[in-house]
Amino acid sequence: MFRMQGYIPSTMTEQESFEAWAEKYAIQFPINLDQDNREASRLGATIAPQAIIENVENKSIEYTGRINDLYKEIGKQSRYVKNHDLRNAIEQLKIKRDVTEKSTLPIGCFITFEP
Repeated sequence: MFRMQGYIPSTMTEQESFEAWAEKYAIQFPINLDQDNREASRLGATIAPQAIIENVENKSIEYTGRINDLYKEIGKQSRYVKNHDLRNAIEQLKIKRDVTEKSTLPIGCFITFEP
């Protein structure tokens, strides 16, 4: 079983700013502030944004990586998206198939973990 849950890994983000972001992009699932980066650490996230699909029954990671290939590298946006990596993984799981591409390289900012 899978459920959609978003986490914003930051010690400096305010609740109101990410709620506005979620509203702007019409996010249709719960988003929580992960101020101590506990969830990021638990899930193995290192970059924001990074999509991770966790099987909640056995805690296995079914997909980790980029949402899509809009950005090829930091600051270099493509004209259009060719690969919808997260969408593809979700669609494969919805029809009870194994995810064919379990990992892609996320593009974004490093998550800072305090010792």
